[in-house]
Amino acid sequence: MVWTNLTFPYGSKLSSAQMTQLQANFAAMAAGDAGAPEIDNIALNTDTGAVTGALAAQTFLDIDLQAYCFFPHIYSEENLHRVTGNTDATDDQVAYMGLYNIGGDSKNYAVRYRYVTASDEPFIYALKDKATGKIIHLWTCGDPPPGYWGLSEAPQDFKAPVRLKPCNQDDYEEIILFKQDAEFLTEINTKANADKKMPYETIDEYEFDKTKKLFKKKNIDQI
Repeated sequence: MVWTNLTFPYGSKLSSAQMTQLQANFAAMAAGDAGAPEIDNIALNTDTGAVTGALAAQTFLDIDLQAYCFFPHIYSEENLHRVTGNTDATDDQVAYMGLYNIGGDSKNYAVRYRYVTASDEPFIYALKDKATGKIIHLWTCGDPPPGYWGLSEAPQDFKAPVRLKPCNQDDYEEIILFKQDAEFLTEINTKANADKKMPYETIDEYEFDKTKKLFKKKNIDQI
């Protein structure tokens, strides 16, 4: 195919020949033919996400990433996590995966990835252990999970992007936060790297304000 520069006077009707030329131009652009517009990787609007936590022994974790997601970087403490399928995978455009801890006790993991961004509305999902009061799994991203873009609150049938199996849901508290501050996510990751910790451990150094629906730094006497 050859790219043809086309112009259309305002208010004119497209002829069959012009429609054919348009179709040919799409084909030429897809094939990367000479003269056709190009979209390079700089033009793609991408963002990053991270899933971190401590997975208990002999426990599965289903993880939903994002649509149009590049292959993730996976860290496993002592290499005791096995990558598995995701038992709730439903959408061919979304990256799904799972982890299973084959070890004898809880081990840290991290899944970091880049994807083509959708809404630019940062999102935080945290799973807190009610017995210890500590966050044990943290899902952060520049966008909400697929299917929830553009929302401000979680719907009644919200599907968590990380799901323990087996899991007694009464043992855990969910924190679901839409439209978060992008600078806060950067702060959490930067501090985690500086302190040589996981982001899920670092965010525990902040206090969750249920009224304002955000994390804020704890007072000195709380630390």
